[in-house]
Amino acid sequence: MMMNLLSECTQRQLEDLTALIAGIRRDWQTPGIKAALIRIGEQKPDATLADTAAAALRAAGDNGARNPAAMTFEAYWTRPAPTQAQRLEQAELCEICMQPEHMHAAIAYRDHEYMKPGTYQPMTPQETA
Repeated sequence: MMMNLLSECTQRQLEDLTALIAGIRRDWQTPGIKAALIRIGEQKPDATLADTAAAALRAAGDNGARNPAAMTFEAYWTRPAPTQAQRLEQAELCEICMQPEHMHAAIAYRDHEYMKPGTYQPMTPQETA
């Protein structure tokens, strides 16, 4: 179950997240981190604890983020685009050549059309004769 940061986050969870961020960014003051996390809960009422933690960690990992208020910046709330390896893992592959559909069109195979998984029906010996 996902939790809304302010309504369901316990004081202990807030303190734990604050301590984690403070451990990563020793140049950020603990009260400022906690205040920024509370501000996130006020500004983003639909934000879950997991979303908030992910954004806070992205901000803390960015040396360009000068203070804890950066955790509220929208740039840290967007999920990074999937890598090529992740896209390939999620792609359906052609039944014949095992290329993902987007690559299939780019390579322009001349001997067959893209075949969705589960649609390939090899010819029987009678059909090839």
